Amino acid sequence: MSMGNTQAGFSLYSTLPISRLPLEIMVEIFQLVCPPPDRSATKMSSHTPLFLGTICRQWRDMAWSAAILWKDVALHLGASSLQVALLQEWLLRAKSMPLNITLYRHRLNALVSHETLAHRGLDKAVFKVLLTRSCYWSSFHCDGLLPEFVDIFQDSRFPILKSIHLAGYRPLRSRHTYSFPPPNTLLAASPLLEHLILEGYSLSKTVMPLAPLRSFTICYHSIDECITVFQTYPNLVSADLRNIFPRHPATGFASWTPTFTISHKTLSSLRVHTRLNTERLLQHLELPALNHLHVNAEITCLGSIVHLIQRSRCSLNTFDLWAEYTGDEDLVGAFRTFPRLSMLRWAWSWILMFDIHGQAAQSKLKPDVVNMLNPTYSNGQPLLPNLTSLIWADYIPEDCQIPLAEAIEQRWRVQEDTLRGSPGVARLKSVKFFEKCCNSELKKLLSKLSLEGMEVELMVGEITLAAFNALLTFLNSDKIVMSSTELSLHQKSIYLILVCVSQRRQLNIQTSIVIRPPHSPRDHHSRLGLGC
Repeated sequence: MSMGNTQAGFSLYSTLPISRLPLEIMVEIFQLVCPPPDRSATKMSSHTPLFLGTICRQWRDMAWSAAILWKDVALHLGASSLQVALLQEWLLRAKSMPLNITLYRHRLNALVSHETLAHRGLDKAVFKVLLTRSCYWSSFHCDGLLPEFVDIFQDSRFPILKSIHLAGYRPLRSRHTYSFPPPNTLLAASPLLEHLILEGYSLSKTVMPLAPLRSFTICYHSIDECITVFQTYPNLVSADLRNIFPRHPATGFASWTPTFTISHKTLSSLRVHTRLNTERLLQHLELPALNHLHVNAEITCLGSIVHLIQRSRCSLNTFDLWAEYTGDEDLVGAFRTFPRLSMLRWAWSWILMFDIHGQAAQSKLKPDVVNMLNPTYSNGQPLLPNLTSLIWADYIPEDCQIPLAEAIEQRWRVQEDTLRGSPGVARLKSVKFFEKCCNSELKKLLSKLSLEGMEVELMVGEITLAAFNALLTFLNSDKIVMSSTELSLHQKSIYLILVCVSQRRQLNIQTSIVIRPPHSPRDHHSRLGLGC
């Protein structure tokens, strides 16, 4: 741009109202334009401070001088030499700001061996540049760490690093766990570490950090390894146990089962996602501080969960259950165990919601349970008196529809202190149901309450593109009619596919598919951070 054009551009900018905003306000706006990287996404945003520099010289000068805009570093492993050079400049602009570092996995991760990737990419150069600023690391997320670089952290110190998320390199169709250890030197050199996520690394090869962890997430581990975590870190506040196996994933040997109860005094949040034998884990825990429980598992009954709450004598505030079982259940007894519950999410597997003949499977919801949820229930204390949010992702029997509508309306209209002389019942503020499980009367009432201010959502069955493609592969279907590649299916279309899966036969599907835009922000990311 010529000097004349530059001066003309500056003169034009100086006449705009935005030019009179203080620098601090402009930096706040820039931060909204360039949000932190989505660490759960596979692609990265193109809206970075570099993007701001392309608008005009004035914005470039402001963005280049605002260190806070450069504190988030995100790039793919296997970066180019140009990106490595840019990374050096990026870190200089961050100055002394605490750094949040995200390294996404190799684009070729599933196609070639890790030895080839190690020699082909510039991973070592990336790490060397980043480690020059190790004293400023605040959080570190690495998805696809190659075994060749496990020891690259040994000569560095991380005095303010508080959050680490590590997932090792794993090629396509490999085992759940890795044969090499995590970067133990990184864990040992982080004295302020509070939040740790280890995906697939065997705890037997992990030198457990001495830092007083507050949250620990492990993936693809056995039940006894979960018990080890509770024993090692008595001050944990949050634990997330993902894809837990009753046997060691790597060896296939059965897990050790403790013969005693492990009491953990500080754990307030527990998330459990197990394949089998959830009861084996829950029956050996005592968690008196527990107030948030999320269980995604195949369970035979609610007994193990109810006994955990009774044994712990805790005040559960949030209960989030996605379960797969068909047995009868005493929901009245279970709900009596959660008198202080304010948020309930109750979900069952789609496949168990319908049988192969299209008839609704037996629901866990009964009229007596619904009647006891009504605050006007006169034969004792209503169930779940503190409930303010209800998500019921299960079939609703016809004989429960009207009682449920009445209970929801009464809960919405209830006073916070007393209602007609009954004990205090909280106001129900939000509800969520499957649209196809609600009859016309229930839908009409929900629409009315929504206009009055209640948060109401009717869900339509949804399925991701990856899951849909997996179904197509299983069915070997070759005549699929659809109008988009980003899929949310109408309940009938999902049901048709599930019937086909359950009967294990091929079927040419030519039904119409209902499309809705994706809800997750990760679907909207395009290119990445440092311009990858």
